Amino acid sequence: MYSTNDYLKALEFIHKNHKVHVSKITKFVVIGSLFLLIMLPFLGVEKVIALGVVTIFLVYTFSNHIGLNNWIKTRISLEQKQLLLKKKIFRNLTNEIAPWINMSFSSPYIKEELISSSLLKNSIEFIHSSGSLSGLKNSSTAFCASYIQAGYYSKHKDSNQRITKIENIHFKGFVFLMDFADLKSGWVNLTTDYLDALNWLADEWRQARDSNYIQLDDIEFEKIFHARASSSTDGFRLLSSKFMEKLVEFKKNQPTTSLVLSFKDSKLLALMPESKDPFQLSSDSSFWSKDIKFYQQTVSLFADLVDAIDTSPKILESKAS
Repeated sequence: MYSTNDYLKALEFIHKNHKVHVSKITKFVVIGSLFLLIMLPFLGVEKVIALGVVTIFLVYTFSNHIGLNNWIKTRISLEQKQLLLKKKIFRNLTNEIAPWINMSFSSPYIKEELISSSLLKNSIEFIHSSGSLSGLKNSSTAFCASYIQAGYYSKHKDSNQRITKIENIHFKGFVFLMDFADLKSGWVNLTTDYLDALNWLADEWRQARDSNYIQLDDIEFEKIFHARASSSTDGFRLLSSKFMEKLVEFKKNQPTTSLVLSFKDSKLLALMPESKDPFQLSSDSSFWSKDIKFYQQTVSLFADLVDAIDTSPKILESKAS
């Protein structure tokens, strides 16, 4: 089995070749354009346009002979190889962090869960996803996480009175959903920022939770997170010291990342706004190490949260009672 580093080296090699082939096509287009400009004073506009059309037709017809067709085919082949290697890199990284987590470029169906949570301010009419993680810990704690772009449609009328549907992205980032089969009722909500700073968060969600602050025993955690709960008992039951420790650790590594977490009905739903898709590597390979570090820290957080909930003594106690 190849290591992540092996796949990255292969991707870097293909990445460089990709640039070479794109450069060849660009040079051909530039040289052709310059030739037509040079001929413009001698032939006139109409003849130069005609010459351009004929040249494009001839190039298309005889592309096999001059190698352009091969350049295009090679470029497509390189893009396919890049995509394949990226999949291998992210699956390898995931396996290195937590072998029980599956990584996929398809999306779990989380739209209904997101809508019923009432966390987002605007109605959700579409969700696009580029990748997802899922897993089952000890046959009792299941989770899925997906990077999404969620939003709503609006109608726009152009100058010809034609109506087009426009996508409005309302939330871009990770959605994390965990089912841990807690048998007791109650809710707990956590935010890393004051509610006014989260402009995508639903007003109803703010108003329903405004006056339910709870004080915890972890001073470091309380410096970063604002906790609300149906009762102090529910807060201490659902927020184990290990769970809080892992959240604090993640925030120290990613201080600018916001987090909203909601415990309710035996489920934990977390939203993490993030403009950059963690399932994509930057076009510039010099940023790959940064991309990979962020992905590793994000996957590690999800794995740690699942483990903290799965091994929480008070949740295990509630399951047994």
